[in-house]
Amino acid sequence: MLLSVNGLQPAKISSNVLRILPGSCASADGKFEVSLRDQIDIDMMRVGFNGLDIGQIVDGEAYFPYLVRNRTTGRIGGVLSRSRFYGSPTESVAVPPDCEILRKLRFGFRYRAAWGGIPNFHYDHGGFVLLTGEDSPAFRIGRPHMQSGGEWASLSLAELMPDNARVARVSALVLAGTEAGSAWIATPTIENYGRFCGSKDPGERNVSPVVQDIRVSSKHVLKFKTIGGARLNLFLHGYAMTEPS
Repeated sequence: MLLSVNGLQPAKISSNVLRILPGSCASADGKFEVSLRDQIDIDMMRVGFNGLDIGQIVDGEAYFPYLVRNRTTGRIGGVLSRSRFYGSPTESVAVPPDCEILRKLRFGFRYRAAWGGIPNFHYDHGGFVLLTGEDSPAFRIGRPHMQSGGEWASLSLAELMPDNARVARVSALVLAGTEAGSAWIATPTIENYGRFCGSKDPGERNVSPVVQDIRVSSKHVLKFKTIGGARLNLFLHGYAMTEPS
């Protein structure tokens, strides 16, 4: 029995169409192997097989792909649902007629018209959904050139990643003004052990951003602190989610 997921990578085709590439996996109950030999395109402008499971697109909401199979024809397709996990009493998947759920895939995304609907992303099979927009303003965390005056300040990532994401991959670029300074980011509950992002002297040229994987709260909050003349730019590069596939 094939327990792992092979292939089944996502690819953004347009603002509303997500392609699932060929691959294989076990069914959710582990009883049989699922083999997708041809790519499928899930169109969020339609409802049912290879569309949304129900309703219409809600801007800013998180969506998760489920593989489904038509019991009569055996054809495998997909639906995008706002249900974060199987069997949620408040968020159950609306299965298309004459179909059964095969498996929830291991990634999800927020749909935002501001960044072109479905974001450009891929799944690295190491647990991370990676956003492919290097330091894109669309994935900026907070404001440009942030300063906190030596105190910890809170930042929200709620608009950038699904609400079941608990680890954020963040790139941090430290700049200096007229005086030297340093910057840190931290998980809210353990801010005394923040991650060092760098120090800069006045006039020092920029270097590559520091990339950190950091735990975020269930409210999708992390904290940052700057001292001296440091200014901090933060961007979300990806995230890991907690619910199993």
